[in-house]
Amino acid sequence: MKKLFFLVLFALVVTHVSAQEVIALGGYGYSEASSLDKGDYGFGEARIMFPISEKIRLGVYGGYVGYGNKITNTSILTGAEYKGGVSLDSYGALSYSYSYYGWVNTGYKNVTDNYRESDFKSKTLTNEIFVSGGLSITDDWKGWFGHNQLMFDYSRPFGTPKVTATWKGNAVSSAPYNKESFRINLESGIKRFGKVLNVEPVIHLGYGREFGSKQSYYEFGGGLSLGVFKDWYREIFKVIVFQRECFKQVNAPASRLNIGVTFNVASAYQLLKSK
Repeated sequence: MKKLFFLVLFALVVTHVSAQEVIALGGYGYSEASSLDKGDYGFGEARIMFPISEKIRLGVYGGYVGYGNKITNTSILTGAEYKGGVSLDSYGALSYSYSYYGWVNTGYKNVTDNYRESDFKSKTLTNEIFVSGGLSITDDWKGWFGHNQLMFDYSRPFGTPKVTATWKGNAVSSAPYNKESFRINLESGIKRFGKVLNVEPVIHLGYGREFGSKQSYYEFGGGLSLGVFKDWYREIFKVIVFQRECFKQVNAPASRLNIGVTFNVASAYQLLKSK
């Protein structure tokens, strides 16, 4: 799968000259349930979009996520995801004062999880399909709650995960964990300020489901974002702090504090071009 990921990455690089636009972003996140249970992650993704009509584009998508979580003093989980697929997006005017941008990514994801607890170690390789995307609607006149963005992410394993496990160096059997998951969140900008560079406080709400643990959760919080308008409103930099609360605690903390930072390289470039 890593060869496929780098092949997609190579395709992104060699085709960007003829593309209408390259969309690239990355970020970092931190989460904590207690002084012992804490973790972080970093991610990056890129899309190269080609027009197929006046307001619709089709492109190539590639992404990576690396993560780690210290659950207790003796148990640690680390992992990585490599994603490759296609992307479809559309943008335009909804009315005299409102514009929209919508996107959908879908493809194949390879996940590697490494878990260690005392003398037990395991490595799990999972193949998944994923669908992610969102819809952003913006009031170009910068009214109250004039920027609303709905985003979702769904992934589901296919085939049989490959698990290798040892106990004190001896091979043992271990059942794979079902990594099927769904998450949807809404971010609403309270009020945008600025001319070229816009600043807005943001409200964050979310819901998610982890099918392996049969656990659902909701999220609430807020943050601050910077953005610029070109064809549609593009976020450049965003910091969100939110609390994740489980509806039913099943072998997991009922509450978790999260901090997420996102930086959009392409939108930053648009800002520099406008000067």
